[in-house]
Amino acid sequence: MTSRKISDSWAEWEMRSALDLARIRSFEVGEGTYLDERLAGIFDLQVSLGHLVTMLLKNPGRETPGEITGDVANEVSMQLAEILSFTDVLRAYGRSPEIPEGADAYGWLVGSWELDCRRYAGEPVSIRGEAHFGWVLEGRAIQDVWIMPSRSGKSPVAERTNNMFGTTLRVWDSSIHAWRINWRNPVRNHWEDQIGRWSGKDVVQIGLRANGTPTRWSFTEITKDSFHWLGEILDVDGQTWKLEGEFFAKRLHG
Repeated sequence: MTSRKISDSWAEWEMRSALDLARIRSFEVGEGTYLDERLAGIFDLQVSLGHLVTMLLKNPGRETPGEITGDVANEVSMQLAEILSFTDVLRAYGRSPEIPEGADAYGWLVGSWELDCRRYAGEPVSIRGEAHFGWVLEGRAIQDVWIMPSRSGKSPVAERTNNMFGTTLRVWDSSIHAWRINWRNPVRNHWEDQIGRWSGKDVVQIGLRANGTPTRWSFTEITKDSFHWLGEILDVDGQTWKLEGEFFAKRLHG
Protein backbone atom coordinates (compact mmCIF):
# COMPACT_ATOMS: atom_id res chain seq x y z
CA MET A 1 0.00 0.00 0.00
CA THR A 2 1.42 3.41 -0.92
CA SER A 3 1.95 6.16 1.65
CA ARG A 4 -0.81 8.20 -0.04
CA LYS A 5 -3.30 5.34 0.38
CA ILE A 6 -2.29 4.84 4.03
CA SER A 7 -2.76 8.53 4.71
CA ASP A 8 -6.17 8.52 3.03
CA SER A 9 -7.24 5.44 5.01
CA TRP A 10 -6.35 7.00 8.35
CA ALA A 11 -8.01 10.28 7.40
CA GLU A 12 -11.16 8.33 6.57
CA TRP A 13 -10.93 6.45 9.87
CA GLU A 14 -10.60 9.69 11.85
CA MET A 15 -13.67 11.13 10.12
CA ARG A 16 -15.73 7.97 10.73
CA SER A 17 -14.65 7.87 14.38
CA ALA A 18 -15.77 11.46 14.89
CA LEU A 19 -19.13 10.73 13.26
CA ASP A 20 -19.63 7.55 15.30
CA LEU A 21 -18.81 9.38 18.53
CA ALA A 22 -21.26 12.16 17.66
CA ARG A 23 -23.93 9.57 16.91
CA ILE A 24 -23.40 7.76 20.20
CA ARG A 25 -23.43 11.01 22.18
CA SER A 26 -26.85 11.81 20.76
CA PHE A 27 -28.21 8.31 21.41
CA GLU A 28 -31.75 8.59 22.74
CA VAL A 29 -32.26 6.97 26.14
CA GLY A 30 -35.85 8.05 26.56
CA GLU A 31 -38.21 10.75 25.43
CA GLY A 32 -36.38 14.06 25.69
CA THR A 33 -33.27 12.56 27.30
CA TYR A 34 -29.87 11.68 25.94
CA LEU A 35 -26.91 9.51 26.77
CA ASP A 36 -24.88 10.86 29.66
CA GLU A 37 -21.52 12.31 28.68
CA ARG A 38 -19.78 9.88 31.02
CA LEU A 39 -21.25 6.89 29.18
CA ALA A 40 -20.10 8.39 25.90
CA GLY A 41 -16.63 8.24 27.42
CA ILE A 42 -16.82 4.45 27.15
CA PHE A 43 -16.66 4.89 23.39
CA ASP A 44 -13.54 7.06 23.71
CA LEU A 45 -11.96 4.41 25.91
CA GLN A 46 -12.79 1.46 23.67
CA VAL A 47 -11.83 3.16 20.43
CA SER A 48 -8.39 3.97 21.78
CA LEU A 49 -5.18 3.64 19.85
CA GLY A 50 -4.13 0.69 21.99
CA HIS A 51 -7.38 -1.16 21.30
CA LEU A 52 -7.12 -0.49 17.58
CA VAL A 53 -3.50 -1.64 17.46
CA THR A 54 -4.44 -4.84 19.29
CA MET A 55 -7.18 -5.62 16.80
CA LEU A 56 -4.87 -4.73 13.92
CA LEU A 57 -2.30 -7.24 15.17
CA LYS A 58 -5.00 -9.89 15.43
CA ASN A 59 -6.05 -9.19 11.84
CA PRO A 60 -2.84 -8.61 9.88
CA GLY A 61 -4.53 -9.33 6.53
CA ARG A 62 -6.69 -6.21 6.69
CA GLU A 63 -5.56 -3.18 4.74
CA THR A 64 -7.63 -0.32 6.11
CA PRO A 65 -8.23 0.96 9.67
CA GLY A 66 -11.85 1.50 8.69
CA GLU A 67 -12.49 -2.25 8.69
CA ILE A 68 -11.05 -2.51 12.19
CA THR A 69 -13.10 0.47 13.38
CA GLY A 70 -16.27 -1.27 12.20
CA ASP A 71 -15.63 -4.24 14.51
CA VAL A 72 -14.79 -1.96 17.44
CA ALA A 73 -17.96 0.08 16.87
CA ASN A 74 -20.06 -3.10 16.90
CA GLU A 75 -18.43 -4.25 20.14
CA VAL A 76 -19.00 -0.87 21.79
CA SER A 77 -22.61 -0.77 20.59
CA MET A 78 -23.30 -4.11 22.29
CA GLN A 79 -21.68 -2.92 25.54
CA LEU A 80 -23.65 0.32 25.48
CA ALA A 81 -26.89 -1.56 24.84
CA GLU A 82 -26.30 -3.65 27.97
CA ILE A 83 -25.46 -0.61 30.09
CA LEU A 84 -28.33 1.47 28.79
CA SER A 85 -30.90 -1.27 29.27
CA PHE A 86 -29.88 -1.72 32.92
CA THR A 87 -29.46 1.94 33.88
CA ASP A 88 -32.62 2.96 32.04
CA VAL A 89 -34.66 0.39 33.96
CA LEU A 90 -33.08 1.21 37.33
CA ARG A 91 -33.04 5.00 37.05
CA ALA A 92 -36.04 7.23 37.76
CA TYR A 93 -36.47 10.91 37.01
CA GLY A 94 -38.16 11.98 40.21
CA ARG A 95 -40.14 10.95 43.27
CA SER A 96 -43.07 8.59 42.86
CA PRO A 97 -46.46 10.27 43.44
CA GLU A 98 -47.09 7.51 46.00
CA ILE A 99 -44.65 9.24 48.38
CA PRO A 100 -46.09 12.30 50.16
CA GLU A 101 -43.98 15.40 49.66
CA GLY A 102 -43.70 15.90 53.41
CA ALA A 103 -42.29 12.38 53.83
CA ASP A 104 -39.62 12.80 51.16
CA ALA A 105 -36.59 12.71 53.43
CA TYR A 106 -33.94 12.09 50.77
CA GLY A 107 -34.92 13.72 47.48
CA TRP A 108 -32.90 16.81 48.33
CA LEU A 109 -29.75 14.67 48.19
CA VAL A 110 -30.01 13.89 44.46
CA GLY A 111 -26.79 14.92 42.76
CA SER A 112 -23.08 14.72 43.60
CA TRP A 113 -21.28 15.79 46.76
CA GLU A 114 -17.73 16.34 47.96
CA LEU A 115 -17.08 14.70 51.33
CA ASP A 116 -14.74 15.78 54.10
CA CYS A 117 -14.45 12.88 56.52
CA ARG A 118 -13.36 13.91 60.02
CA ARG A 119 -14.05 10.65 61.86
CA TYR A 120 -14.35 7.05 60.63
CA ALA A 121 -14.70 3.73 62.47
CA GLY A 122 -14.39 5.64 65.74
CA GLU A 123 -11.04 7.24 64.92
CA PRO A 124 -10.19 10.83 63.94
CA VAL A 125 -9.20 11.10 60.26
CA SER A 126 -8.90 13.67 57.49
CA ILE A 127 -9.93 12.05 54.21
CA ARG A 128 -11.59 13.46 51.09
CA GLY A 129 -14.37 11.47 49.48
CA GLU A 130 -17.39 11.75 47.24
CA ALA A 131 -21.05 10.70 47.24
CA HIS A 132 -23.62 10.46 44.45
CA PHE A 133 -27.41 10.12 44.84
CA GLY A 134 -30.25 9.42 42.44
CA TRP A 135 -33.86 8.25 42.23
CA VAL A 136 -34.37 4.58 41.25
CA LEU A 137 -37.10 1.92 41.10
CA GLU A 138 -39.84 4.11 39.56
CA GLY A 139 -39.10 6.85 42.08
CA ARG A 140 -39.84 4.70 45.14
CA ALA A 141 -36.22 4.63 46.28
CA ILE A 142 -33.05 6.70 46.47
CA GLN A 143 -29.77 4.93 45.81
CA ASP A 144 -26.33 6.34 46.49
CA VAL A 145 -22.65 5.50 46.17
CA TRP A 146 -20.23 6.68 48.90
CA ILE A 147 -16.55 6.61 47.94
CA MET A 148 -13.55 7.26 50.19
CA PRO A 149 -10.87 8.19 49.38
CA SER A 150 -12.28 9.96 46.33
CA ARG A 151 -11.59 8.22 43.04
CA SER A 152 -8.89 10.74 42.14
CA GLY A 153 -7.04 9.78 45.32
CA LYS A 154 -7.54 6.02 45.25
CA SER A 155 -4.79 3.56 44.42
CA PRO A 156 -5.25 -0.03 43.18
CA VAL A 157 -3.80 -1.37 46.44
CA ALA A 158 -5.44 1.03 48.90
CA GLU A 159 -5.61 -0.28 52.44
CA ARG A 160 -9.06 -1.30 53.65
CA THR A 161 -9.22 0.31 57.09
CA ASN A 162 -10.35 3.74 55.91
CA ASN A 163 -11.62 2.64 52.54
CA MET A 164 -15.21 2.89 51.34
CA PHE A 165 -16.89 2.12 48.03
CA GLY A 166 -20.39 1.25 49.09
CA THR A 167 -24.03 1.85 48.28
CA THR A 168 -27.21 2.63 50.19
CA LEU A 169 -30.68 1.73 49.01
CA ARG A 170 -33.36 3.84 50.73
CA VAL A 171 -36.78 2.41 49.88
CA TRP A 172 -40.08 4.06 50.79
CA ASP A 173 -42.33 1.77 52.86
CA SER A 174 -45.88 3.11 52.95
CA SER A 175 -46.87 0.58 55.62
CA ILE A 176 -44.67 2.31 58.21
CA HIS A 177 -44.60 5.74 56.54
CA ALA A 178 -40.80 5.73 56.58
CA TRP A 179 -37.77 4.61 54.61
CA ARG A 180 -36.03 1.25 54.90
CA ILE A 181 -32.28 1.75 54.70
CA ASN A 182 -29.79 -0.88 53.50
CA TRP A 183 -26.10 0.13 53.50
CA ARG A 184 -23.48 -2.19 52.01
CA ASN A 185 -19.72 -1.54 51.85
CA PRO A 186 -18.06 -4.71 50.54
CA VAL A 187 -14.59 -3.21 50.88
CA ARG A 188 -14.82 -3.63 54.68
CA ASN A 189 -17.72 -6.12 54.87
CA HIS A 190 -19.78 -3.42 56.57
CA TRP A 191 -23.57 -3.91 56.51
CA GLU A 192 -26.22 -1.76 58.16
CA ASP A 193 -30.06 -1.90 58.13
CA GLN A 194 -32.06 1.02 59.50
CA ILE A 195 -35.34 2.95 59.37
CA GLY A 196 -35.14 6.61 58.33
CA ARG A 197 -37.50 9.61 58.44
CA TRP A 198 -37.59 13.34 59.13
CA SER A 199 -37.06 14.34 62.77
CA GLY A 200 -37.58 18.07 62.95
CA LYS A 201 -35.01 19.66 60.63
CA ASP A 202 -32.83 16.53 60.58
CA VAL A 203 -33.11 13.19 58.84
CA VAL A 204 -32.51 10.42 61.38
CA GLN A 205 -31.96 6.71 60.75
CA ILE A 206 -32.24 4.18 63.58
CA GLY A 207 -31.03 0.59 63.40
CA LEU A 208 -29.78 -2.43 65.30
CA ARG A 209 -26.61 -4.35 64.47
CA ALA A 210 -26.38 -8.13 64.54
CA ASN A 211 -24.58 -7.93 67.89
CA GLY A 212 -27.48 -5.96 69.38
CA THR A 213 -25.83 -2.51 69.25
CA PRO A 214 -28.32 0.28 68.43
CA THR A 215 -27.20 2.71 65.70
CA ARG A 216 -28.23 6.26 64.85
CA TRP A 217 -27.16 7.98 61.63
CA SER A 218 -28.21 11.59 61.06
CA PHE A 219 -28.16 14.22 58.33
CA THR A 220 -27.98 17.53 60.20
CA GLU A 221 -27.39 21.21 59.40
CA ILE A 222 -29.07 20.60 56.04
CA THR A 223 -28.98 23.31 53.40
CA LYS A 224 -29.44 23.21 49.64
CA ASP A 225 -25.70 22.77 49.12
CA SER A 226 -24.35 21.24 52.33
CA PHE A 227 -25.00 18.85 55.19
CA HIS A 228 -23.30 17.43 58.28
CA TRP A 229 -23.52 13.65 58.68
CA LEU A 230 -23.11 11.84 62.02
CA GLY A 231 -22.86 8.11 62.64
CA GLU A 232 -23.39 7.03 66.25
CA ILE A 233 -23.80 3.89 68.35
CA LEU A 234 -25.43 3.57 71.76
CA ASP A 235 -22.82 2.99 74.45
CA VAL A 236 -23.00 0.05 76.82
CA ASP A 237 -24.53 2.33 79.49
CA GLY A 238 -27.70 2.43 77.36
CA GLN A 239 -27.87 6.23 77.53
CA THR A 240 -24.84 7.79 75.81
CA TRP A 241 -24.51 8.02 72.03
CA LYS A 242 -20.91 7.49 70.92
CA LEU A 243 -19.65 9.12 67.70
CA GLU A 244 -18.25 6.64 65.16
CA GLY A 245 -18.33 8.61 61.91
CA GLU A 246 -18.54 12.25 60.82
CA PHE A 247 -18.70 13.82 57.37
CA PHE A 248 -19.14 17.37 56.12
CA ALA A 249 -20.54 17.50 52.59
CA LYS A 250 -20.69 20.19 49.91
CA ARG A 251 -22.70 19.90 46.71
CA LEU A 252 -20.75 19.66 43.45
CA HIS A 253 -22.08 21.85 40.63
CA GLY A 254 -21.58 21.37 36.94
